[in-house]
Amino acid sequence: MTRLLLALVVLVAGCQTAPPEATALSFAFVDARSQLRLVTTQEQDSLGTTVFFGDDAFTRPPSVLVGNWLQDRAGTALAGKRVELKELKVQVFQPAAGNSSLASGPAPLPMPVDAAGSGRSAVVGSLLAPVVIDYIARRSRSSLVSARIEATVDGVPVVGLSRQSLTGHIAGDDIHQVLFEALDDLSRDAGRL
Repeated sequence: MTRLLLALVVLVAGCQTAPPEATALSFAFVDARSQLRLVTTQEQDSLGTTVFFGDDAFTRPPSVLVGNWLQDRAGTALAGKRVELKELKVQVFQPAAGNSSLASGPAPLPMPVDAAGSGRSAVVGSLLAPVVIDYIARRSRSSLVSARIEATVDGVPVVGLSRQSLTGHIAGDDIHQVLFEALDDLSRDAGRL
């Protein structure tokens, strides 16, 4: 699971499709997050593993990313206002495999007896079933990728949300898409004020 954490940190750090650095913002922008999560962490419990992305997972500080995104998407509507970033959470939750690992020894899949009636197919089946079950569980397990951004515009709360349930391997582009959707959602909400 540590490999998952490292791979995801590297993948999120490569946010290459974000808008270019803005030279100046048309609004006052303050990073007012009360609990800065500076380091990416991983928590594991009986339900599964959650990776929480910290500021170290971004090539630019999240405050710069959010400020530039808002300038690019809603700068005209925000001109002269005060925007405070209150929270930015990006995380991936991968549920636990449950009883499908080799160590737990799940019941084998039923296998038919071969034509000669020797039952060799059943023996082979009982040896391969845990591997097959584990492989299917890993391939079919859904992971939840989510992003939540909270801010205020002149004291009025605005929120950007996005989440996707993805099956199989999660790539950096999947995480980028969820983050960018949350940033777009925040920009739409802020632009309405």
